[in-house]
Amino acid sequence: DTALITMSAGSEKLNMYAIQNAVNENFGLNRNKKMVKKQLQQVPKDANRTIKKLSQSDADLLKAVDSKVPTDYLYELKEKKGGYVTANEKKVIFRLQDQMGLTPPLINMIVYACFEYDTVLTANLADRIANDWLQQGITTPAEAIAYLKERKNTRKRQYYRAPKKTVRKTTDWSKYEKQNQTKRKTMSTEERNRIFREFGKNE
Repeated sequence: DTALITMSAGSEKLNMYAIQNAVNENFGLNRNKKMVKKQLQQVPKDANRTIKKLSQSDADLLKAVDSKVPTDYLYELKEKKGGYVTANEKKVIFRLQDQMGLTPPLINMIVYACFEYDTVLTANLADRIANDWLQQGITTPAEAIAYLKERKNTRKRQYYRAPKKTVRKTTDWSKYEKQNQTKRKTMSTEERNRIFREFGKNE
């Protein structure tokens, strides 16, 4: 079955490299899909409290991700950014929906979150975000929005936290000079003459 997927019209030879890639891609796919399905079936932790935390812009975002097909939402975000949708970006959405079994609204939120970090939708970044959310028990767009806001606020607090200043004790050279000037003795004329007389005798 895997070999058939890799064959193209008019080709009489098997592409072992393509078959190997297909096997690697499909290995454990059903198991991953079951794990994701199990996570998605969990009851949200505190949906009402989460929704109360959302602002009007959050509510608009929630409405957008709930009402659009992932590919349409991807095109919409790219148009706003002035870019274009690549074939690899569409593959990412196909993989999240058909192979991982994520819901369209959650996929839309992942797409939105990816564009907060990068200009393109990549499989690695999408997988990292999806894994993080599922491990945190986040299965709905409302929870994802609240989680993104919380993480952004945490990063701001860490960024703006003033580092502790270490005060080093140093010498105040202006005071040092004044103090030592008072300690110095002024040499008299007689003492200077005596030194010069002694110096001449030693030669």
